[in-house]
Amino acid sequence: MKYFHTWQESPRQTGYSGWFRVWTNHKEIAKNLRQRKRCEENQVIGTDDCLFAIQFLNKEKALNSFNTMLKRHSFPKLKYNAKNEEYSSNMPPNIVPNTKARYKNAK
Repeated sequence: MKYFHTWQESPRQTGYSGWFRVWTNHKEIAKNLRQRKRCEENQVIGTDDCLFAIQFLNKEKALNSFNTMLKRHSFPKLKYNAKNEEYSSNMPPNIVPNTKARYKNAK
């Protein structure tokens, strides 16, 4: 399953509220994030996950930007998880129904 998680770095501290962290395992989204000017990639060892630090002017612009990018890659909109104070979007796995088995004995 492909996922995209983001959280605000120090949201209540002046000067750091524009920084967001992004954690994803979607290669096209990671490629897209690497092309941004105010983006730094952090090393994640032993996995295909990517961790980024991205700077935005404010929270609203960040969420709009992330939702636009997710829509382009067929992800659902971000949902806020109050327990972890993060936003997340998970792409469900492609499930193809087995129609032949379903109608095998149909007359």
